[in-house]
Amino acid sequence: MIMSSELSGEVARFPDCDAPVAGLSCQRADLPGEVVEELRALRLALRDTRERLHRGALESTRRICALTSEVTRLENLNSAYRRRLESVASDDPVIDLARRLLACREENEALRREARRAGMLEKALRDAHAECARMASERDRFAEDMVLLQHRSSCM
Repeated sequence: MIMSSELSGEVARFPDCDAPVAGLSCQRADLPGEVVEELRALRLALRDTRERLHRGALESTRRICALTSEVTRLENLNSAYRRRLESVASDDPVIDLARRLLACREENEALRREARRAGMLEKALRDAHAECARMASERDRFAEDMVLLQHRSSCM
């Protein structure tokens, strides 16, 4: 490529060869042939670069849109999880009922133990009453036998 200070001055006179400017053309007769070819090559390179930048900008815009959508989705999901967590934490009545249920179960088990113990004590009391009744019956029989023996001994 020929880029000298005088060529730079020439290019400065033709800022954008793609845009038509009244009275100016990139193919002027007073420019040397290799300068015209270099300007064409530069123009093509500029066009290619612009197209590449445009495609890159479109792709970046697509990525930004996709990432923005993902961020929005994740924020909504985060918000839903936060509300769910807060509702679980704020469900004090449910937690309170669970605690009361556990306490009632413990009390119920203690009452069952006491009921079994009371049943055993009632059986022991019945057995003791039966033994008392048997002993009283035996005492009464011995008392009758004694009275009969005393009566027989006095009659003889």
